[in-house]
Amino acid sequence: GVQLGSTQQGGVTVGEVYPGTAAAKHGMQSGDVIVEIDGASTTNLARLQDAIGSNQPGDSVDLALLRAGERMTLHVKLGHRPDDTVLRSAEAEDVLQVLQVRPGQTIADLGCGSGWLSEAIAGRLAGAGTVYAVEIQEQHIARLYDRSISGIVPVLSLPDDVSLPENSLDLAVLHDVASHIDPEARPSFYDSVRRALKPGAHLVVFGPHGEAEEMLRILRSNGFVPLQDDTLRALSSTELDRRLGEGLRFHPR
Repeated sequence: GVQLGSTQQGGVTVGEVYPGTAAAKHGMQSGDVIVEIDGASTTNLARLQDAIGSNQPGDSVDLALLRAGERMTLHVKLGHRPDDTVLRSAEAEDVLQVLQVRPGQTIADLGCGSGWLSEAIAGRLAGAGTVYAVEIQEQHIARLYDRSISGIVPVLSLPDDVSLPENSLDLAVLHDVASHIDPEARPSFYDSVRRALKPGAHLVVFGPHGEAEEMLRILRSNGFVPLQDDTLRALSSTELDRRLGEGLRFHPR
């Protein structure tokens, strides 16, 4: 597998390539920036993980890379469980630290995609808690059911409703998916999130890069106010992007 680092240059940076893995055999190198998979842009880690997770072990994909400023394409055959062994997220530990996951919590990973973050959260809960892996794409939910990971409950949701019980969540997470919510569905979607949160519970939003001011406007207009809102309003666009990339907590109004 490979360890993935930060998002830059419109793609995802490869931090380390582990010897003997499919990635190493196909010529991937540390420092490569993955910008496309089968022609689809991979502007952030979530999109890359979802694109990999939508394929089966043994499938082949074309990865467009930037290496020392030069664009190149690698034809890669995926190994078993590509979302875990071909691509392993270096980001998960940082996300878990921001979430402050505690045993016994019930947490929703909204727009979970392949489930890489849901799996990381479930690992931190260590059997004492529940992760709702919420997704509108049936193929992702089907694969999560097939994998039957302890502590994870896959939930096939609607574009405008997270389909979770009222007052059931200690925490909800949107990781690099908030910008993909249909504008017409936003009011109902965020209302369903609000209903699912327990009193005092938070929504934590990560990214997307370059859209912090717009995302904050959308969240505020849909009833979610960031903690330390006055401080955030005084920050520059660049600093807001950095803070949103690291994860911001919101409470329902």
